[in-house]
Amino acid sequence: MDLEAVIVDAGAEVVGLCRSVGEALSTLDTTRVDVAILDFGVSDGTVAELAHRLTANGTPFCFYTGQVATDPRLAAWHAPKIIQKPAQPRAIVDTLATLAGR
Repeated sequence: MDLEAVIVDAGAEVVGLCRSVGEALSTLDTTRVDVAILDFGVSDGTVAELAHRLTANGTPFCFYTGQVATDPRLAAWHAPKIIQKPAQPRAIVDTLATLAGR
């Protein structure tokens, strides 16, 4: 599934399709982000630093992962929003809308 297409088809704008934590952190430095989707499968480490930055900025986010909710990498965040792979487009859109307060 093309996650970007799902989001655009729902009428939202994708402001950063980042394949690494470094790229995502740079995007956060220059771009307003309303909500973020984090995947553990990044090329340069873990998304923990990114999740902490989003939390500090007050930016809502969810994890898009094939890992179960009991994954120890999720333990650092209180009741994180999780979109379990594979996900139906409607579930993705609904989660993002909820996070964005829409």
